[in-house]
Amino acid sequence: MESKHKKAIEGIIDQSKRKMMGRVFQKELSPQLLVNALFATFNIRSKLYRSNGPTAVKARVQEIVNNNIIPPVGRSSAQEFFRDGFIHELNTEFVLEKK
Repeated sequence: MESKHKKAIEGIIDQSKRKMMGRVFQKELSPQLLVNALFATFNIRSKLYRSNGPTAVKARVQEIVNNNIIPPVGRSSAQEFFRDGFIHELNTEFVLEKK
């Protein structure tokens, strides 16, 4: 796994969390905030398909985010995010260049 941008991505993930309604100590990831923050910080290109436009790339990144969200179990728990899997998939499929 390429760890070149790992700290920056982890910082973006932490900033993309919001407090849950009625739960003081729990925070939940906002997928749309995460995707928008990634595209604001990085130029993202597909390694596999060079002809993919920005809309197709953004849709695939959104799909990767949604695939790495672990749904809540029970009433009092929040959804969790599989951070390492997300970073690995992102580095496998895309080239990230800091803006």
